[in-house]
Formats: sequence, C-alpha cells, structure tokens
Amino acid sequence: MPAWSFERFVEESQRATTIADLKSIFEAALASEGYQNHAMATIVDQRTLDAVHWFEFPRGYFEAYLSERWERIDPLVGPASQARRPFLWEDVIRDRNLPPQQAAFMADIKELGVQAGIIFPMPGPGGRCTHVSISKREPSSQDASRVPVLNAICTQAWLRHADLSGQFLHEENRRVLTAREIEILNWIKDGKSNSEISDILNVSVKTVEYHVGNILRKLGAANRITAVVMAVRIGLLHL
Repeated sequence: MPAWSFERFVEESQRATTIADLKSIFEAALASEGYQNHAMATIVDQRTLDAVHWFEFPRGYFEAYLSERWERIDPLVGPASQARRPFLWEDVIRDRNLPPQQAAFMADIKELGVQAGIIFPMPGPGGRCTHVSISKREPSSQDASRVPVLNAICTQAWLRHADLSGQFLHEENRRVLTAREIEILNWIKDGKSNSEISDILNVSVKTVEYHVGNILRKLGAANRITAVVMAVRIGLLHL
C-alpha cells in the first residue's frame, strides 16, 4: 500500500462531513504508513486528561487507560504536554531513566499491542495541549524521514476535527499575512530552513526569524508546519 501524501490527505479530509468520516480517512492514511493505533486527546496541567476526542487501540486498552488513570504513570504524558515539536516515543524512553513503575508500564503496553509510536503536540491557550499520538501494533522500525509528512497530516486532522466540532469558527478574523510573510511561508512549505530562506532572499537569518515569528503569531500556530497547514486551509497558500 503506497503511503499517502499530505496533498491527498487534505483533499480527502476536506470532503469529510462528519467526525466519523474524518476518523476513517485518518485511519486509512496512517495504515499506509504502518500505524494502526491512534488517539487525539487534550491535556491540561501537564498530566491531566481533559478530553479524549477519538481513539483506536486494541480492544479494551484505552478503556483501561482511562478507568485505571494510567496517565498518572505514563512517561509520555508530561513530555507531550510540554513539547512544541513531534517526538518519537523511543527518544523519550532512551533519554530518561524511567522508574520501575513507568518502565513496567511501557513493557506491558507492548504486550497489549501498543508498540513504537510518535506524539504530535498541538499547543493551545490556558496550558491546554491537544496531542495526536500514533503507534504500531507489531514491532517494526520507524522512518524518521516521514515524520514531517505525518506531522502535517496529524495537524490537518486536528484542524479539520476542530472545524467539524465547531471550535474554529474564527478563522476569518485572523490577520492577513504580508506579501513577504507569504513568500517565506511558501519556502517553509517547500521544506527550507531559516538559513536557506535567508540565502534565497538575501536577508539575515534574524530577519527571517522575525518574519516567521509574525507568521506564527498571526495564524495562531504553534510551529512552522501548523502554520503551513493553516495557511493552506484559509487559502493563503496553495498545494
């Protein structure tokens, strides 16, 4: 099964008229990348689950996660609420000396069919952070080069979910980007770094960083990929 492109996911997800339709489309895109598990949840105060918007896990896993309040020992919840960029589960586990209870938890969930995964944070106001977590059911390697595409897909899923649930009715009030900001955002869409953009435009890296900061602020985006997805959705950029 060929992996979905971001462009295909945008096209398919924009046709979804219900959250159930969107979830099915999202699952198809993830399956093309080898991921069968996923959840979209909002965290407040770093460790408290405020809302679970949707999930797909082996039977009984997530119900137990909620009823047993496993978020209290899940070593990924804290980093997810504080992160501003996607991260692989294995990176957190490798860089931390997990206490026995957390190490046992990570070993146990592998037995339940929740293997290697990635978390994509979507920070919001008031200390709230919605995160999309995806994982595999069988042991297999993860292709780090696909993380930016998966990040864009998860961001689009989050934004489209907000559309369908009536949370993002204020897009028309967002301030319009300047021509220079749109130019820089187009280069970001093409995968260029701030340094590369500064060379292309013959300006300093600090100038590019200033414009990128304005772009994020005007769009209410937490990071560059979210800004690109938002700009595509409201017609400031084209795929």
